[in-house]
Amino acid sequence: PLSPLRVPIHSLHPSVATYVPNHTTTTMLGRHLHRFPVRIPAALFRALSSSSSVGTAPLSGPKSTATALYFWGSNSHSQLPTLEGSTFTSPRRVNISEVIASLDYEADGDPKPDDVTLKHFRVGKGANTALTFTRRGKDEDRTYVYGDGKYVKAGRVEGLPDAGVEDVVLGPSNLAVVVGVEDRQRVYMCGLGGSVLHGFGQLGLGPNVADEGKDYVAVPELVESLVEDETPLQGLALAANHSVALTAPLDGGEATEVLTAGSGQYGKLGNVDAVDQLYFEPVETLSLLPEPCVQVSAGSTFTYALDASGVVHSWGKNEAGQLGLGGGLSMDVYAMESMPQPLEALEQMGERVRQVAAGYNHGAALGETGKVYIWGGKSGFLEPSHVEDLGEDCVWIGSGHNFTVCLGESGTLYTMSHGGSSGGPKVGCLGRGDAKGV
Repeated sequence: PLSPLRVPIHSLHPSVATYVPNHTTTTMLGRHLHRFPVRIPAALFRALSSSSSVGTAPLSGPKSTATALYFWGSNSHSQLPTLEGSTFTSPRRVNISEVIASLDYEADGDPKPDDVTLKHFRVGKGANTALTFTRRGKDEDRTYVYGDGKYVKAGRVEGLPDAGVEDVVLGPSNLAVVVGVEDRQRVYMCGLGGSVLHGFGQLGLGPNVADEGKDYVAVPELVESLVEDETPLQGLALAANHSVALTAPLDGGEATEVLTAGSGQYGKLGNVDAVDQLYFEPVETLSLLPEPCVQVSAGSTFTYALDASGVVHSWGKNEAGQLGLGGGLSMDVYAMESMPQPLEALEQMGERVRQVAAGYNHGAALGETGKVYIWGGKSGFLEPSHVEDLGEDCVWIGSGHNFTVCLGESGTLYTMSHGGSSGGPKVGCLGRGDAKGV
């Protein structure tokens, strides 16, 4: 069973991880793309293509009896404390039993149980990871954060309900934990609340954070602005200074609502005015679309929404072409769109998009045909461009800081770097040893 929560891929930097059920591994260097073939059931990832989160598949609920966890990239802040080393340029298998053995049940005065299993593993856009553990047959969940504790405190996440964790989302400087309550979801957030320089509101917790000069929230607090209408949550994405959520209607209809919160710089909230929003508020123009939105994704200073007809809508900063709207030499550091704009290039190609992924300042899309498109950042493309060297159709994509990950139908995992001084190869995010990206 898969969690009903749909949260898009939105962070794969500076570390990358993946769950591999029923795995076999081989290695192979492609001529143009870096490949680390990991045999993964394609049917599983087809089901997850619209509901994966934070660089890993959300394997909520009962697990396969044969699962493996692989990790590569930066471990400089002990993102996985059971692994020795600061950087892994090739995937390293993680001993889940060792991670479970390191948990601090005894510190809470409880005996160490023997029925603990890993429920979620998430890699953040910052130097941290989050893991949720549960006990078989019992309503007891515990979430831990490892790595850099600058904004999100490392260790066990306090202040959460005892059970019902459906997902965990890690941003560059914040954390969201989604908890199921009956047929609804509650979102608890903590981390950086904002700053005078970059704006306030990214946690959606209201004026208290800004008025009290409370730029750091240590213990997760309930996001009331996502509770008021009691609407089910379909997606959640966290960026450096803003957040975006996707909710579904109560009556089971088709209408959905995209809501944003945080800094209004560069128009990345999608509501024309470049003012901060301290609560989650709807992006009004998206509510007027003939088809409802089904996925959201957030980059550093821009946002994507995908509607049910397969059209991607983008808004925010566009100095690197990350909105995919085309342009020319007139584009500069001030280029931006303050309202959602459709990616007409994909429509003109006749491509219906099934998944969109925002990187730091580039984007990627997976079409219903299985083709992958990239644009923005260091890719050199101001509009979506077909990646022709994959050699097979894909079923899932994810974007990180200057790199993209694609899963082929055969179960082969492909990684591509888009260049830049802080791109994938620098910290091993491509998983290809010392190989450089293209």
